[in-house]
Amino acid sequence: MDTASMALEIFSNFVQNNQLGAAIAGGLVIGVSGWGVKIVRDKFSGNKIYKFLQNSQENTSHTYRSTEAIASDVKLPEARVEYLCSHHPKIRRNSAEKQSWTIVS
Repeated sequence: MDTASMALEIFSNFVQNNQLGAAIAGGLVIGVSGWGVKIVRDKFSGNKIYKFLQNSQENTSHTYRSTEAIASDVKLPEARVEYLCSHHPKIRRNSAEKQSWTIVS
């Protein structure tokens, strides 16, 4: 028996025979799943914002777009838009006007 299957068997026996172990394992599964969903959701929403800024630069004379304009177009709350923009590697805040964003060249 290899070490991976042996470790899995030990873990399985521990969870089946120990209520506290089962509760901890279940909590870990739920926590990791929630974290994974948040990462995917943030990535998807961040890409929507990036595409909006990209289209805005290509089709209008606007270099920067306000948080309000972005939120209105992508249908997200302003607080979420601000959070996503501040964490996106290709989007930066306007240093002169704090509530506007642009794409990093």
